Amino acid sequence: RTAESESDPEPAVGDEPGMAAEPQRLPGETTSAGDLATNTAQTATVTGDAVDISTAAETALAEDRLFTPIGDNALELYAEALVASPDDAGVQAAFEMTLDNSILAIENALLEGRLDVATVGVRQVGLVQPDHPRLPFLIAQLEQAEIRGTVDGVRAALRSQQFGDAASGIESLESLGADAATIDALRQELANARSSQEVNQILS
Repeated sequence: RTAESESDPEPAVGDEPGMAAEPQRLPGETTSAGDLATNTAQTATVTGDAVDISTAAETALAEDRLFTPIGDNALELYAEALVASPDDAGVQAAFEMTLDNSILAIENALLEGRLDVATVGVRQVGLVQPDHPRLPFLIAQLEQAEIRGTVDGVRAALRSQQFGDAASGIESLESLGADAATIDALRQELANARSSQEVNQILS
């Protein structure tokens, strides 16, 4: 079973993992991280009592499956074990340790530019602890990293005269919420590059 399928009464917001607090949304998403995780968490195959789930979680942790693959990772499994046995101090400690390590791994992934890993990690933390105090910061960092990457992509497209790709990138920046000054500057660069190309074609 998964944390979403637990039949016990829903805990109050902030009391246990898997609670019903509104999850944070990720950059470019029209659905929340929690919505996505709810759909995919049904693929989990681990069943049994808290001991069985904790054992599976320990195995996942030993195999470096911190928050992936979805449905079979230490973070989700410890969250499930805690729902199954909320008064178990050992499970609580293991869950908190895994959560802290997940946050650290996400931050490292952001620093190293591994945005795919960071995005998955944020989704998983949003699944098990949607009101975690670090989530807003991590999501903001993801947004800024995606904007920076898109800006770099637009300028690379301009250098290679791939003007269609550059224009698409500029449109993406608008949807990502990039600042107007950056977008206007890139539009001007695109206009200048197109003008230069037209002049060169005429002269040739």
